[in-house]
Amino acid sequence: MSIEQVQDEQELLRRLEKGDQRAFNEVFSLFYQRITYMVVRFVGDAEDAKDILAEVFIKLWDKRTDFASLAAMKAFLYISARNKALDFLKAKKRQDTSKSSYAYWIDHPEEVSALVLNAELVVQLEQEIQALPAKCREIVQLAYYEGLTSEEIARQLGISLQTVWNQKTTAMKKLRAAFLRNGMTGASISGYIGLLELLKK
Repeated sequence: MSIEQVQDEQELLRRLEKGDQRAFNEVFSLFYQRITYMVVRFVGDAEDAKDILAEVFIKLWDKRTDFASLAAMKAFLYISARNKALDFLKAKKRQDTSKSSYAYWIDHPEEVSALVLNAELVVQLEQEIQALPAKCREIVQLAYYEGLTSEEIARQLGISLQTVWNQKTTAMKKLRAAFLRNGMTGASISGYIGLLELLKK
């Protein structure tokens, strides 16, 4: 589900403001994946990321009456998650030069912006992949998430190589149409090209 697919944004915000737990769950489902992607990239550990995300969403619940739109809420979540992740890294006093270090992210603000774009792209790609027909989806997932070649996919699924190629062609056409329909940004074009290259293998 994307922000654009939320049928009644203001109604959702009104329910959330009143403390409706189901409304909060909807918001959680809407934003959790993309925020998780960013925080894991920051701190380099999924378990640490879970603790940070728990704090971020608790803070969202506490401030649930402050948002006029889901876009404002998304911005709040990204900023809060970024700040919490940086606070976490600073507290750990990591002295290494890896991308997970506090100093690295402070010195490379442009990569923080890139993380946000990538997080949005990951969600968009996942939504479009999930919307593919079952056989297309299975083959794309094996290529995209597991990095399997067409030959490896054919062996694993017990189907012909030609069938794999046919399904990949179908998937590429549908994904391209979906991105064009939704408006391809620079980030989504890059992501689509990356996925396209995987599907050619």
